[in-house]
Amino acid sequence: MEPFPRILILLVATLLASCTNVFEYSPYDANVHSHNLNTGHANTISDADTLPADTLRFAFFSDSHGYYDDLADAISSINARGNVTFAICGGDVADDGLVYQFQWYTSTIKNCNVPVFTLIGNHDCRSNGRQIHKRLFGPTSFTFVSGAYKFIFFDDVVWEKGNTVPDFTWLENELADSTYLNVVAAHIPPWDEQMEGLPRTLFTRIVTPSNTSLCLHGHEHGGVDKYCNDIHTLVCGSVNKRYYWEVTLAGNQSYCKQINF
Repeated sequence: MEPFPRILILLVATLLASCTNVFEYSPYDANVHSHNLNTGHANTISDADTLPADTLRFAFFSDSHGYYDDLADAISSINARGNVTFAICGGDVADDGLVYQFQWYTSTIKNCNVPVFTLIGNHDCRSNGRQIHKRLFGPTSFTFVSGAYKFIFFDDVVWEKGNTVPDFTWLENELADSTYLNVVAAHIPPWDEQMEGLPRTLFTRIVTPSNTSLCLHGHEHGGVDKYCNDIHTLVCGSVNKRYYWEVTLAGNQSYCKQINF
């Protein structure tokens, strides 16, 4: 009977070794396999000198938390169409801010044929998520330039940061640069209840038609295409709604097309 326990021990050891991505030992684990993905993509895009100066097309999807199969289908659709320079995710990629949820997301977007820039959302800030997000993607507020356009990714999470006011001084300084046509991307729309009070007042005062051509948001899980504060504003629904926006910029004009997949 002695060989049986040895075989059983080997079987259990093999199963445990193969399941490192299944078991979450601690919600505060922050070990990640990739680092500074947004920063790396930004350098790649900014260094490209083959893009037309005043036209650009990109894909915009959002809120993939819990919908990773749908996210994979969205990435397949973006690859099949093959007509965008990059893609933007509007945040909320990890439902509970846990490391394995971030890794499910990154293992899916790595299959995209173009760079994917990832905003931080309020769900991403749960548990130890903010630290994980910073390690994976870099600073939670950042910018990059593509042709005539400057993309300003703004961390506007309020509730999950202890009801602290976002860094609007940083945003105002970035928008003060009149060299480029500005696109502002922030997870939470200014009209949402989480932006009530001072955050909403500051956002609408700082982000104006004179300095911003387009605003991008997620969070609401439903699509919006409207003008807010006289700025073309897009909210993308969660990926389980089975669509994303294909956005074309031409001069200071923006056009969007809903792509169902």
